[in-house]
Amino acid sequence: MLSGICAYAPRKLLRSAHASPGEAVEMGKAIKAKSLRGTHRGTIEYSQENTFEPAHRLCKATFNAGYQDKAIVRPPVEETVALYVLKQTSS
Repeated sequence: MLSGICAYAPRKLLRSAHASPGEAVEMGKAIKAKSLRGTHRGTIEYSQENTFEPAHRLCKATFNAGYQDKAIVRPPVEETVALYVLKQTSS
């Protein structure tokens, strides 16, 4: 599951637009995601959380939820990652 995990603080203001790392893990569990990937981490400071806090909180929440280390996709900060999406064919 790919989830935006930054710009979540202050929660009262940003709750409707951005998930916290813990909320992202809850969403992943709800849809039975096999792996989790947080996005936008460490790129731009535009909310109250520390730049690297979202990634650390995502890892901690993922482990606490029972995911294994290989289920957390953690590319280096500011690295571009190509995602290959399967296109559904019409019947």
